[in-house]
Amino acid sequence: MKKKIYLYLSLALLALGACSKDEPSGTDTPTKADVAFGLQLSLYGNEQALNEYFTTSNGYKIILSNFRLYISNIELTKENGEKVSVKDVMLYDIGETESRSFTANIPVGNYTSVRFGLGLDPATNDSDPTSFENSHPLAAYQGMYWSMLKYRFAIIEGRANVAGGDPANDALMAYHPGTDPAYRTLDIDYAFNVDANSAASLNFVVELNELFDGNGGNIDPVTNNATHSTPAEMPFTNILMDNLQGSIYAEAIYTRL
Repeated sequence: MKKKIYLYLSLALLALGACSKDEPSGTDTPTKADVAFGLQLSLYGNEQALNEYFTTSNGYKIILSNFRLYISNIELTKENGEKVSVKDVMLYDIGETESRSFTANIPVGNYTSVRFGLGLDPATNDSDPTSFENSHPLAAYQGMYWSMLKYRFAIIEGRANVAGGDPANDALMAYHPGTDPAYRTLDIDYAFNVDANSAASLNFVVELNELFDGNGGNIDPVTNNATHSTPAEMPFTNILMDNLQGSIYAEAIYTRL
C-alpha cells in the first residue's frame, strides 16, 4: 500500500512539474512596450498652438493656421548598437488631434539616438498615390500630392503681421516644400529608456524661432512668403528645409503606470 501511495505522489509531482514548464508563471518581464511618437510646435521651449500669434527673435509676428509634415524612416538605436525600425512614414497634422502622434510597440531597453527623414526619400516620393487606401499617409485622399511636384513634404501656412498694423493687412504665407533635393535626414543623439512600468512618449519638437531664423538663414515672411518648389523657388525651399532640419529636437515624457 505504501508503494502505491509513493507512486501516486511521484506521478503527481511529475505532472505538477510538467505544468509549471508549460504554463506562464505570471512574473515574466515584458520584452516590448508601447511608445507614443508625437510632433509639437514650440516657441522658446513652450508649446505653441495654431491660430495664435507668436513673435520670433527677428521681430516677425506670425500666426500659423496649418502645419502638416511628413516624417519618414523613423529608426532608433539601442545602447548596444542595435537598430530598431519604428515606422516607414507618418503624416503629422498639428491641426488634427488624432494626427499629432502614433503609437508603436518597441523593445524595452536603453536608447541613445533617433534617426528619421524630413519629407520622403526618392523611392517613396515616386509612389503612386492612387494605390493606397484613404487612411494611408501617402494616399491621394490626404491632399499632399501634386502631379507637377510629386509629394509636398510639408504644408506650412499662415500670416505675418510685419508692420504691427491691422491683421487684415497681414502678409499671407504658403510654404509647400517638395522634390527630391528638399529631402533631409536628421540624427538626434538623445538618451531615453523604454520599460514596461512607464507610459513613454517621444516627441519631435519644432522650435519655431529656429524655423524662421536658423541654420539656413533668416526667412522674411514678406519677401519669402511662398514656395511651391518650382525650379526658381528651390533656393528658398532649401533654406526652409535646412531651417526645419535644425529646428527639431527630441523630448521624452514618462508617466509611471
